[in-house]
Amino acid sequence: DNALHVSHPALLLQGRHVVHVRARMPEAPEQVSAPASVQAVVDLVPPELTLRAERAAGRLDAVAHDTVSPDAALQWAYRVGEGALTAWGEARVIDLAAVEAAGGVEVHVRDEVGHAATARWRPPAVAVRAEAAEGDAASSGSGSAGCSAVSGAPLLMAGLLLAGARRKKKRTNS
Repeated sequence: DNALHVSHPALLLQGRHVVHVRARMPEAPEQVSAPASVQAVVDLVPPELTLRAERAAGRLDAVAHDTVSPDAALQWAYRVGEGALTAWGEARVIDLAAVEAAGGVEVHVRDEVGHAATARWRPPAVAVRAEAAEGDAASSGSGSAGCSAVSGAPLLMAGLLLAGARRKKKRTNS
């Protein structure tokens, strides 16, 4: 095994480290070679990734940061809706209307050593009121269509107020 194993507490810190290596030859042990510098990268965690919808601008912002790799070195991949994952490359602008129409987007980002993070964005669920077709409204003789319901909350509140007033009146009369 020609590998050199280096162990030092400083190498437990995330970041880029430079290790200077010198050699002694068996035939001349009193001589030391010129130092050779080797860069070692210690990166233990994936980048942090957040997605934020910017409705006014019509885009979905993907922001990533890694503690070791510069932001410009991060690689990105995307899956729109149920489609295939794109090839890794530079960050792209995400069109909000396009990903809403497709049902969402999955964003992947990886750092220089290969640690990856994933975030998913789905469009918010919207309640849709069912409307009857024009023919249905005309045949019923009614000018309105669809479902109609009165909320029970105002009636409940009025009942509670009346019950409270009656209870208070009973106490003052006793």
